[in-house]
Amino acid sequence: MKNNTSKNPSIREIARLSGASPATVSRVLRGKGSGSAMSHSIFQAAESCGYFERNAGKRSALIICLNGYDAENSDCAFMLERHLANSAPGFGFELKSVYCSESELGPLLAKHPADGLVIIGEEDWTAPRNYSLPTVVTKAYTIDANVSSVNFDEVVGSVKMLQYLKGLGHRRIGFFADRAIAATDYSKPRRFMLPQIYALAGLEYAPELIFAEDFPRYRHTSTVVSAVRHFLDAGVTAIFMIDDCYAPAFYEEIRARGLNIPNDISVVGYDDSRLSMLISPHLTTVNHPYEQMAHETFHILKERIANPALPRVRVMVEPEVIIRDSAAPPKK
Repeated sequence: MKNNTSKNPSIREIARLSGASPATVSRVLRGKGSGSAMSHSIFQAAESCGYFERNAGKRSALIICLNGYDAENSDCAFMLERHLANSAPGFGFELKSVYCSESELGPLLAKHPADGLVIIGEEDWTAPRNYSLPTVVTKAYTIDANVSSVNFDEVVGSVKMLQYLKGLGHRRIGFFADRAIAATDYSKPRRFMLPQIYALAGLEYAPELIFAEDFPRYRHTSTVVSAVRHFLDAGVTAIFMIDDCYAPAFYEEIRARGLNIPNDISVVGYDDSRLSMLISPHLTTVNHPYEQMAHETFHILKERIANPALPRVRVMVEPEVIIRDSAAPPKK
């Protein structure tokens, strides 16, 4: 709901609503300092008072192309699409969602003219793309100089979780991954950098702290049994899962061994899925900052529609640890 505080919202009005200085608001609205918590507050304030809508030269039809997602791994894409749809009107965009492969994009754009394009992309966006429209790729790690991108920083999110567990007193923290390391691994930023992630969190890395196997997703019960045995043999006091979806199996296997969560062993996840609040104890996890990603995406796109010559940018939004009940200090 908009907070129509002014017929012509100004930088000072946005500063008042966000708690930032007018100079900071000006920098963020010009694309400087994006990705921070303060920029998120500024975008929210600007959206709430109608700044983007009133300052849009025209309302732009926007097409979202869900591209490169398999059916097993689409929850994140759909959540991001929902937040993009919710945020679009506040930035002056009329949104149209189209589901297609990249090869179908050209004909679709011919049928559905648009001023700008948002693509919810594959995790790895390395091949050069040349689009005729201002384009922002969301949820993709890219070094492509031809498109701007917005993503959440999985490495930072993982470091924050390890630091949280370290603050509780844990030093032996196991990491459970659902695929062995491969070039196509959707969790590659976390997986390839595990030694660095542990080091950044101020923890000692050891290979026995990691359990990673290839197995069909959602058919993982026997793998989790092996993982719990592995972690207990390694003396871990907390288990960090790469995805919330494995929590029920971990809970069941840990309890089958007569252990209590979190008093005997802590279990934490990643994604802040709906499942995290449906199990007991409620799962401590890392969120995906979809709303902030949507705001950053439309801010970048709006600027590049107004000035296509602007350089491409890459924004990484920081996730946060969502503290619930599944983690506690280790037993002494």
